[in-house]
Amino acid sequence: MKKISSILVAVLFVFVSLFSFSSNALANTMKTAIGISLGQTVNEKVDSSSSQTKYLWLKFDCLSSNYYDFTVSGVELPLSDVFLTVYDSENNVINSNVNTENEYSFVSTTYLEAGKPYYFRLECLKGTYSFSASLNIHNHCYTNFFVKAVADDDKENRLNGFSKLLCKSCSNEYIVQNIYAPSTVKLSATKIAFNPYGSYPSVTVYDSVGNLISPSEYVVTYDDNFKTGKAWVYVNFVGNNYKGELTSSFMIIPAKPTPTSLKSKKSKQITYSWNKDSNASGYQIQYSTSSSFSKKKTKSYIISKNSTKSKTFSSLKKKKKYYVRMRCYKTIDGKRQFSSWSKKMSVKTK
Repeated sequence: MKKISSILVAVLFVFVSLFSFSSNALANTMKTAIGISLGQTVNEKVDSSSSQTKYLWLKFDCLSSNYYDFTVSGVELPLSDVFLTVYDSENNVINSNVNTENEYSFVSTTYLEAGKPYYFRLECLKGTYSFSASLNIHNHCYTNFFVKAVADDDKENRLNGFSKLLCKSCSNEYIVQNIYAPSTVKLSATKIAFNPYGSYPSVTVYDSVGNLISPSEYVVTYDDNFKTGKAWVYVNFVGNNYKGELTSSFMIIPAKPTPTSLKSKKSKQITYSWNKDSNASGYQIQYSTSSSFSKKKTKSYIISKNSTKSKTFSSLKKKKKYYVRMRCYKTIDGKRQFSSWSKKMSVKTK
């Protein structure tokens, strides 16, 4: 009986010797991967001398969508590069890292989705690499990344800016603030009567989605604003969130003219006089038998020389009251831009 027991022990020893293997020998394929849990550390090795130990596969069943750190720490420097590849359940590579020969450890950060299994495969091309591996939720280390929005009169050259947080050790980022490009300059007036001290319409600026931009973000300068004609407004962005320039324009039209007299010296005739306006291109004069200058009872005349200071109208009705008014005009971009009408004057013909 004792002899039989000894034989059984010997047979069992031979059986165990023939069929025993390390955990990584069992984990050399995706199907035989060793399970690893969040916060767990496993001690393993890969050995390039055998096909059974050349690869080590670890499996993680993800319960929460997040970024995860897979940390590998070597006991000693590897003889060659160590490769880590992360797969999903369909054998698609979603991340990969290489640890060079002069580094003891490395970290691979990967975004994993809840409810899915993921696989980590380690491989050493030469020799044996003993290591510990752990899996933990990634702690983001954010830095602020800021880009100013760009203003430009050409819509194609406008660029939106942003402020975002970017993790130093992974690809995670999120926008803190979108900064939309300035696009619209609105003036308090686009036609302004001539002022010898200069014309300065107030400026309001909006971005491409209609948000009001603070005046602290820009400075405004004016050009050609001391004479009649076309004047310019330049909005230069010098604040914290924007750069570039937008341009707008407005028209400076002649001031309301000042008539000096309206007389009837001869029968059926009136003479209208005014002060010359050197800032005007010419004048428009209307006379009418209607105090409201109704269209049917009104006639208009254009005087194209701004040096003219009077106009006589003949062949009028005798002993009839006539009303006269005038306005100046300035030709801007090929079109006549008129001032407001003067105060009307009246006289009865002889």
